[in-house]
Amino acid sequence: MKIGIIGYTGKMGQALLNEIKHNSNDVTISALHSRTTSDTITEGIEITNSYLNLIQKSDVIIDFSRPESSIEIISHCLTYKKPIVCGTTGFTNTQMDEIRHASKYIKIFYASNMSLGIAILSDLMQRAINTFKTNNIPIEVSILERHHKHKVDKPSGTAISLANKITSTCSDIHPEMVSLRYGDNIGQHDVIISTDMEVLTLQHQATNRSVFASGAIAAAKFIFKQKVDRLYTMEDIINIK
Repeated sequence: MKIGIIGYTGKMGQALLNEIKHNSNDVTISALHSRTTSDTITEGIEITNSYLNLIQKSDVIIDFSRPESSIEIISHCLTYKKPIVCGTTGFTNTQMDEIRHASKYIKIFYASNMSLGIAILSDLMQRAINTFKTNNIPIEVSILERHHKHKVDKPSGTAISLANKITSTCSDIHPEMVSLRYGDNIGQHDVIISTDMEVLTLQHQATNRSVFASGAIAAAKFIFKQKVDRLYTMEDIINIK
């Protein structure tokens, strides 16, 4: 399977490049995209500033860029009927509606966090909340997220996704979200569920960016095998319903 990487000079782009080179024998890189370069060849890999060039040469696109760029890339993937794995965060509601609409015609895998651990955290969070509510115990939920000082969006896409999952099933719970930005923190999310009698904290901490790169590659392999055009998530990979 040939993967095209958007924004290969960024932190995630470099993590993906390294992961594919050293740990993914059944995946090759078709091309790398960078806005600041004209077409060149480095270590046998083409580097291009053309989305169209990269998309045409790839079986699956992996995109960790900016919201406006991702929307443009998805529109090109629509033209060439190519599946895409998108880990970009900071989308507006309108942009997410555009992604959901596009997923009717191509396969789109979207996750604000490509970590398997976060998907498990999300499932455990919902189980805990449902257990408290089933037993008629009032709860409050807070989400604390920490990231490196250069992260632009606040709160994180992962925190928003966790909060949205809660409100979609429990309309009476509106989680408070707190964001901290410091140092080179790769990413930490705490879900704090409190009652009048106890506090339950579920925590996930990423210690290496390769966890996201590995998850994105797994997503690319997964979506490449799918037959139905729709929006896929990490829950589809780990079969959480």
